[in-house]
Amino acid sequence: MLAGGVALAELGGERHALELILAPLSQEATRSLVEQLLGPTARETDAAERISQFSAGHPLIAVEAAKAVQEGIEVTGLREAEVPERVRRVVLHRLGRLGESARRLASVAATIGRDFEPAVLRDASSMDEAELLGAMEELLRRRLLHERGDDLEFTHDLIRAVICGEMGQPRREVLHGRVASAIEARYADDLSTHWTTLAVHCRQARRWDKARHYFSAAARQAAQRGAYRDSVTLFEAALEVGGRLPGRREADAEAVEIRLQLRDLLQLLEEPAAAAAQLHEAERLARPLGESRQLALVLNQRALHAYLDGAHATCLGLAGESIELARRLGDAPLDGWGCLRLGQSRHALADHRQAIVSMERAEALAGDTVYRLARGTVSVIAASFRVSSLTELGRFDEAMHLGQRTVQVARGRSASLLRRVRAVLAGPGLFGPW
Repeated sequence: MLAGGVALAELGGERHALELILAPLSQEATRSLVEQLLGPTARETDAAERISQFSAGHPLIAVEAAKAVQEGIEVTGLREAEVPERVRRVVLHRLGRLGESARRLASVAATIGRDFEPAVLRDASSMDEAELLGAMEELLRRRLLHERGDDLEFTHDLIRAVICGEMGQPRREVLHGRVASAIEARYADDLSTHWTTLAVHCRQARRWDKARHYFSAAARQAAQRGAYRDSVTLFEAALEVGGRLPGRREADAEAVEIRLQLRDLLQLLEEPAAAAAQLHEAERLARPLGESRQLALVLNQRALHAYLDGAHATCLGLAGESIELARRLGDAPLDGWGCLRLGQSRHALADHRQAIVSMERAEALAGDTVYRLARGTVSVIAASFRVSSLTELGRFDEAMHLGQRTVQVARGRSASLLRRVRAVLAGPGLFGPW
């Protein structure tokens, strides 16, 4: 314990001693304090500004951080590993003066995060009302927590970092599990806004199956709002925790689905090499699964890649395999997607009669289904190719009627789908009417 800490502890037992809880200093006041302590060093470097940000106005933390700088220690951030030892000891001394209930509640609060709802803290604490209120009041009175609207927040993130750093792994796992359960119970009617938070807590609690589920759900949600890079990060986290699950067949089947979604995202992010790598890994995992939906999905995606690369003979073969497997599995929508791949390559090869047959079958089987992150339904995409093939065959009235209807539907869905349809219809003499 610091000498000052010992003195304070001794004075705390005296009747004439009065403990004052100081409010945080302003940034200007903190910089002024640091400049007085460091003298020319503060003026020659940005130490005053960095300590002001680091301490968030806490006088004791600012003083100890300045002393750490004098000792040649860099004050660079708020991560627990970067907290100077002098500062960590100040925080530990403050924590050591808490009552037992307040210390336990502080550990639960630190596990939840920097800020949180009091109701979640209550549910995760397992304390009765009287004990909870007493502990919460102590944390507020000693300015470890403060109120921010309806929520509570740590007055400084390094307080939370030090608390977390002092907890052993078994205790962290238990508390993260309790926090996850509290959030699930409180928001059971709508967990969608908490998927990422739940994923992180479940991962820390080693609840691998739930963590994978929540990371995947959060990734799909991010993709739907167009946050493709965030979605990639979340899907990669889902893969990482999924790799820790027992039962390799089930885990591999889920990993195939995730990697195919990663392929779609990376393609949208214009990273074709990374997208191809995900598809290759998905196929490696899908082959041992035998006749499975996952393998049919991989074959379909390989057919799409071949089509985009202009390897139409390869696309026809892979699409045929995908269709045969989908039919054996009784998966009509996936059968329809295979027919779409057949139709696309037949269209590119100018086999327009067979392209129309394939596209009609695709519409009949898959209809308005959307294949993962595809930017359109089968019915709209297939219809746009049919218009192009009908025009090439000289069936202009049919093409005009179907084209007008397809553009109208696409316009009602999204601007991106409308652009995609128009791109297909942009052949000779086609673009004008649309």
